[in-house]
Amino acid sequence: QGSNAPKPHSCFQYLAPAFPGFYTLPPTMTRGNQRDKDRAANLKKEAESKKAHSTIKQADSTAEIMRQKQAAAEAKRAADAAAGIAPEKKGPTQAEKKYAKALELASTGRQATAASVAAKRASK
Repeated sequence: QGSNAPKPHSCFQYLAPAFPGFYTLPPTMTRGNQRDKDRAANLKKEAESKKAHSTIKQADSTAEIMRQKQAAAEAKRAADAAAGIAPEKKGPTQAEKKYAKALELASTGRQATAASVAAKRASK
């Protein structure tokens, strides 16, 4: 087979004998190694995107970790219940906290609790 070089247009066949060197094809592409550089950069980008975690994979792994923690906590509760150990209360519930805040606001007539005002002052 012949080379992959493009052939001159048919109109050049009449001009070529009269003007030597008028139409000569370059031996190689004049673009240099830009195509190779682009290909290497694209391969690198694809490799980076494949090894990075997607948000879906990350969410699935986080959900799996939470399921394992919940299963461990339930197993511990079941073991404690079987041994007759009552669960300890660690602090006030969210409902109890809300009730205490509402009671303080109602009794003082303020729009914010003393604790929230103190925290705001400390952050300044």
